[in-house]
Amino acid sequence: MQITTDEAIAKLEDTPGEAYEMGADALAFVKGIHEVFKELGMTSREEPNLAELENLFDAMHCELAAAALFLCEPSFARVPDMLRAISVGLSNSEHVPPEVAKGFERLAKRIENTRVKKQAIIGNMTKVLDES
Repeated sequence: MQITTDEAIAKLEDTPGEAYEMGADALAFVKGIHEVFKELGMTSREEPNLAELENLFDAMHCELAAAALFLCEPSFARVPDMLRAISVGLSNSEHVPPEVAKGFERLAKRIENTRVKKQAIIGNMTKVLDES
């Protein structure tokens, strides 16, 4: 019989020792992340699966990287400024979690960093091509 994540956390919390506490904290974190993905409709499992969570993290990271790369194109030069303005507007709202407002600010920074990195890569490629 397989136990649930909640049961495992309860057993670990009831056992004295720092390692058990750390294990309970780790399982609680995994469960929390799983619940976020479940609320987003990215999984339908009732219990966390670490392999699936790893794939979901990879997928979200790749989606974010693709969006940042797309939005760093010159035709979207004003996007970071617009995202920062949205962040400021949302930060004053009592209906929007502060993490969401901060997310707009972080996305603006990611786009700018991606733009710089992309320009550096293109510059290096041009230099290599010129030398050959």
